Amino acid sequence: NEASLRLHQQMLAMQQQNECLGAIFSLSPDGLLTFDRLGRVEFANEAFLALTGLTRVQVEGASMAQLDALLHALQAPDAPPFPGVAACFFPAGVAGLAPKLRLHDPDHDEARVLTFMGQHSETAAVSGVLYVCDVTQQQRLDQMQSDFLSLAAHELRTPMTSIYGF
Repeated sequence: NEASLRLHQQMLAMQQQNECLGAIFSLSPDGLLTFDRLGRVEFANEAFLALTGLTRVQVEGASMAQLDALLHALQAPDAPPFPGVAACFFPAGVAGLAPKLRLHDPDHDEARVLTFMGQHSETAAVSGVLYVCDVTQQQRLDQMQSDFLSLAAHELRTPMTSIYGF
């Protein structure tokens, strides 16, 4: 009876933990994919589907090669090549090298930019998690900053040349 009570308590705790993780996955504004032991997409949250425009049927159950093909089809024609999903699972300490994918968006003048970061897992149920983040706004701000600095340097160079010449 005591063992049954403990088992029931553990099951309730696991159910609560699963509900908490489910809420995190579903409410996250960033895309999340989980992979099974065979390297197939086991779960894709709504944010990933919204960011990429892919459907659950296309993504869930797809191998990494199939997911690569789907993402390459979405890529903007003038974008640098996306290295593939496998390249997103980089070793610890190389986080600054997150692969980026520029998506072709016919509704907007500017393409959206997504970064992909993956982590391998040692658990039997989930072999990896892929995190996808929309960095379009950061890219746009970096470009605006670069343009401003170039313009400011150019505009200051002209009067400085006159001053030095005088």
